[in-house]
Amino acid sequence: MKFSCIASHMTRAVGIAERFCGKNITLPSLSHVFIDAEGNTITVTATNLEHALVWRVPGRVTRSAKDTFNVMLNYGYGILYNELERCCLYTGLDPYTGFYHADRYGQVSLVFDMIEEFRVPLVDVVAVGLAIKYANLPKKLASQGLLLKEGKKILVTHIYSRLNKRIIWHGQRMRVRTAVKNQVQHLARYLTGEEREYIPFRLEDYHPWRY
Repeated sequence: MKFSCIASHMTRAVGIAERFCGKNITLPSLSHVFIDAEGNTITVTATNLEHALVWRVPGRVTRSAKDTFNVMLNYGYGILYNELERCCLYTGLDPYTGFYHADRYGQVSLVFDMIEEFRVPLVDVVAVGLAIKYANLPKKLASQGLLLKEGKKILVTHIYSRLNKRIIWHGQRMRVRTAVKNQVQHLARYLTGEEREYIPFRLEDYHPWRY
């Protein structure tokens, strides 16, 4: 593995973080800078969603979520975590060794790192689409922090429909979940120096109102 290219990118990241924060940043504290920026972005996004949707969205809430929208996001991300961990193992990457999130015993840090580029096109758009479709029926999907049987069936069906959708990706026709696996393999090739640039995952077609 060519760690020199990784070190070069980390040095550039430190420079960007220093300009962002207006102070000197040490490499071990770099992840905290990005985590703070990520948290601020999530807060702004959740606030904007509350204005756009009929449902009340009290910011981004994880384990203790009681509102229907956050409950759907959490369940959807759980499906995506499993999908990405499977792809990491298939590719030969250690899902417990990450870059951005700290390495902790039993925590799939690499999966936590990689999920960021897949959240919006694979889960968020489904949740927003269902929030629009069931604008006046949030209790049909979830209640008191738990997905109801009907809500779970609807959410899971839509997410797997998304993952199994056939698309044209990098000039080839494939299912979305195959494109996700290929993206993980792209990361592996970048880390070993086989590819000089890492290109983030992108889907052109993910309009929430089509769900």
